[in-house]
Amino acid sequence: MHWLWFGFITVLCMSLKHVASLSLDPVASSELEQYIKKGDCVVSMRHIRPRRKLHISIEALFMIDFPTLKHKMSFFLDRKQQRVTLDISSSGEIDSVHFDIPHINETSTIRSLALHFHKSRISLLVDCKETSAHDVEMNFNQLYTQMDDPVVKLVGI
Repeated sequence: MHWLWFGFITVLCMSLKHVASLSLDPVASSELEQYIKKGDCVVSMRHIRPRRKLHISIEALFMIDFPTLKHKMSFFLDRKQQRVTLDISSSGEIDSVHFDIPHINETSTIRSLALHFHKSRISLLVDCKETSAHDVEMNFNQLYTQMDDPVVKLVGI
């Protein structure tokens, strides 16, 4: 009987550990595909609240995956460093780009955060104000047209 109870508690703890994982959003993925075809899109999030556990300073925001090209773009919010980090994974190599977000801290709620993708430029807007922008080597439209069977996966919190 004690082993059965121990097994139940173990399974419960393991399932609770994965609650904050990222999940595929098929509706948002298909909508994103439509805007990528046009060459200009915005991914927007609202009311990003701080984590309850303050010792976790880096939060996964979302990931855009071009599976047939093995190309991923992962976005992370780092409250301690006051920035959003974009990790671009292409053919096993990872490049990082940092977008500065002034005036946030570990306990602040971000009212709106948007990433504007226009050609080869990505701009970060926080509370409707552009905070920083970077040029990247590939743009979404190029990645999309290079795929044999175009499929884009948007994975979010």
